[in-house]
Amino acid sequence: MKKLYALAMACICALFINPNSLGVTIAVSLFVIFFLSYMAGIGWKLITEKSVMPITLEEVRSRAYKVAKLKGATICLSGNDGVGKTTQAFLLKSHLEQGGLETVVVWGRWPAFFSYAPIFVGKLLGLNKKVTLNSNGAVRGVHEYQGMPPIAKLWSLSMLFDAIIFKIVKVNVLKLKYDVVILDRFLPDILADIAYETGNPDIPDTYIGKAYLNIGNRLATNLILDAPEVVTFNRKSEVPMSELQVKRRIYLKAATGGKSDLVMATDHMQQTQEKILRSLKSMFG
Repeated sequence: MKKLYALAMACICALFINPNSLGVTIAVSLFVIFFLSYMAGIGWKLITEKSVMPITLEEVRSRAYKVAKLKGATICLSGNDGVGKTTQAFLLKSHLEQGGLETVVVWGRWPAFFSYAPIFVGKLLGLNKKVTLNSNGAVRGVHEYQGMPPIAKLWSLSMLFDAIIFKIVKVNVLKLKYDVVILDRFLPDILADIAYETGNPDIPDTYIGKAYLNIGNRLATNLILDAPEVVTFNRKSEVPMSELQVKRRIYLKAATGGKSDLVMATDHMQQTQEKILRSLKSMFG
């Protein structure tokens, strides 16, 4: 296409300089040859190449109309470790981009600003530890704030403030460039982490937990991916079963106590993606 454009410009310039010159004849001839070759190549490509998923014009228009309703949305995929949040986030990104929406996936589990303060205090008190997850040497930071109510409350509130700042500063800025922002984990996941690290599985019933759920539903459209602990443990055995059990309770409460949709993620990833798309369709109309 660039060659055609360059030849066209050359023809126009030559015509202005000397319309009757041999150079004009050659340039115009080359332009015609390249143009015909280009068009023939497109035609041959359309004839010989077969679409992997044949789609009609009506389907294209229907898909574009459906995804257009999601323009400007912030979609959060939450759930226990092993339910497939990241996989589903990128599958959804691909689907939306096929419909013409520029989409970005952002990791939102720990947007740290104010929460560095309780982390620093916890480090001084020896409450922050690093745990080796598996034989490959993968390491994970653990905050053990059980039995320390002041630090637990400071940790909970600072993480909530951090999430709000993260939404305003980073996510809203990204929405200036992208049509849709997909959060891989956000407030429901932070609340689940806090419940486990502070030893308070009933935190969704407290004023802090309710604030998390209410604000979370205001900041994003939340989908909770769920699967039994046995399933998620088989997928991600480095996470203790006890942790999966505590966190699943939080996710289920987040789904039943808020406006989040619960999506079962026990099927094949494509089937789970179809459930996510159906949920979004019902939420956005």
